[in-house]
Amino acid sequence: MASKGILAGALSALAADPATARQVLASGFERPDDLSDQTITGFFGPFAASPARCQAIQDWVAGLDHGVTVAVEPDLARFLSPTLVVWGTADEFFDVAWARWLAATIPGTVRCVEIEGARLFFPAERPAELNREIRELWNNA
Repeated sequence: MASKGILAGALSALAADPATARQVLASGFERPDDLSDQTITGFFGPFAASPARCQAIQDWVAGLDHGVTVAVEPDLARFLSPTLVVWGTADEFFDVAWARWLAATIPGTVRCVEIEGARLFFPAERPAELNREIRELWNNA
């Protein structure tokens, strides 16, 4: 959508249409129907208030280049700090293979945790699970 120039308009439209926004967010949430209208407005309301903000997001997304991410591999391979990788197994955008790659690439990896059925925005839906893993890292690293 960003490369076609239609993301900016869609973002502001989603702020006014919580039902459609839930459908869009279904790719990143396990239970989009549980999202309140207030939460939807919190996500998309800032876009409705600012066409310039919508355009900036569209330009940023259109300019994303995965090559930049891959280029940091040598730096990751030298990262010795205790590292926790937590990943949702049902993430439609970032396959769990990336979690395993990160865990194998970063020598400081303490653990790689796969949360069964979780999607991209699992920290919002399953904060207790994520917090438990973070506390474990902080208490034992």
